[in-house]
Amino acid sequence: MKITVIGLGPGPYSLLTLEASHILEHSAKVWVRTARHPTLQQLPEAVKWESLDYVYDRVESFETLYSELAAEVIAIARREGEMVYAVPGDPTIAEDSVRELWRLAEEQGIDVQVVPGVSFIEVGLEAARTTMSGGLQLFDAQHVASANPLVDLLVYQVEDPLVLSDVKLELMKRYPEDHPVALLKAAGVPGEQRVQRIPLHDLDRRVQVDHLTALFVPAATEESALGSFDAFVRVVAKLRSPEGCPWDREQTHESLKPYVVEEAYEVVEAIDQGHPAALSDELGDLLLQVVLHAQVADEAGEFDISDVLKAIGAKMVRRHPHVFGEVCVSGAREVLANWETIKKTEKEERKTMFDGIPRHMPALQAAQEVQGRAARIGFDWKEIQPVLDKVEEEIGELKAARSSAETQAELGDLLFALVNAARHLGVNAEMALRSANGKFVQRFTRMEELAREQGVGLSSLDLEQQDALWNRAKAEEKESKPDNSRTKGKARRGGDK
Repeated sequence: MKITVIGLGPGPYSLLTLEASHILEHSAKVWVRTARHPTLQQLPEAVKWESLDYVYDRVESFETLYSELAAEVIAIARREGEMVYAVPGDPTIAEDSVRELWRLAEEQGIDVQVVPGVSFIEVGLEAARTTMSGGLQLFDAQHVASANPLVDLLVYQVEDPLVLSDVKLELMKRYPEDHPVALLKAAGVPGEQRVQRIPLHDLDRRVQVDHLTALFVPAATEESALGSFDAFVRVVAKLRSPEGCPWDREQTHESLKPYVVEEAYEVVEAIDQGHPAALSDELGDLLLQVVLHAQVADEAGEFDISDVLKAIGAKMVRRHPHVFGEVCVSGAREVLANWETIKKTEKEERKTMFDGIPRHMPALQAAQEVQGRAARIGFDWKEIQPVLDKVEEEIGELKAARSSAETQAELGDLLFALVNAARHLGVNAEMALRSANGKFVQRFTRMEELAREQGVGLSSLDLEQQDALWNRAKAEEKESKPDNSRTKGKARRGGDK
């Protein structure tokens, strides 16, 4: 049993290869994937063919279509002894039924010969008046999200207006909205070829598409493809180049350290404010720091951004065996336990369980991390009351301190105990203090405004007058957010007591 697969070319009979034409004209019968192809209307009358369009009618989804087509081809070949299977274009270009046929045939020990043909790529590039000199991407319309805007793009299977609209929306995430594109209809078919050059934002307006339509999208520049990670990396590299920015060229890992911390905190602030646009902006600033560090390292021959992505990607896969492997977990607690176990195997040289906590991490955050790691091996109170008793004990020891050194030490113990209480209550101590800082600043700022309304400066008021303004500011806050106020008793300048 033998199966021969030939390509029917992009449309004109004249573009059939000599071998494909010879097979067609000397075969008793040919089975074609679909009758919707211009070449079939130009075949000599002596060529007998039958389409497999009936397979399309019996399958429920495209996910199973191509495997069903391949199975049907094999079934016909077994029945007939041999078979010629003809597909549009070239059998190896955007032809999933041939890929499935190869797979099934190899499993069953069936010989499959593929005869190449002219694909829609050659006639599409000719219609677009371009050449494949800087590379070319070929994507099904359903998968353009993976396209790199810095390389020419040819999109096929855009025969549905809704699909074309989805393609436009996806491309506009990476290309300028006025980026020029070319809609190619019946490329290579004499008398029927049409090329419509339009800006990207008009792609789904006043245009008609069919099964012979493709889309050519020329590469964008780094400066215009601002929705692309690759383009952004190139922009940063250009800033660091001899022709780039003097300030960017001077930066080192050491000089960039403050900006990494600053941008991280601005991300947190945007989250606290609940402003999506601000968060998007701040995440971009933080990403800039990552790419800048990678570029500095690349220039020094240390590593580049691909190493960064490869390392973190591998780490995520390795530390999530319950997602990418066969490990089963019962919940988030077990995920964390597995995470710590895997980290230990990754860093066998670690001497204590506290290795790896950054020295520059804020003290409250570091305290919570230290306590959390100790708790994972059972060194922890089981209930909240002993934790609160410890806080009371530390307050007493702070009161009893007799020197500045003792005061500092006891205050540190108290803060550590408070962090432990926060951890048991499920509160992030660092975020809680940040929130308290913000609340104090907001109320104090309102105090200043109230003092100015009275024609006096805040510093000229005595403590009792300042407390009156504080309580007024607090009352206003309570009125604006009645569900969020949980304060009781008299408020002082140092915060709620």
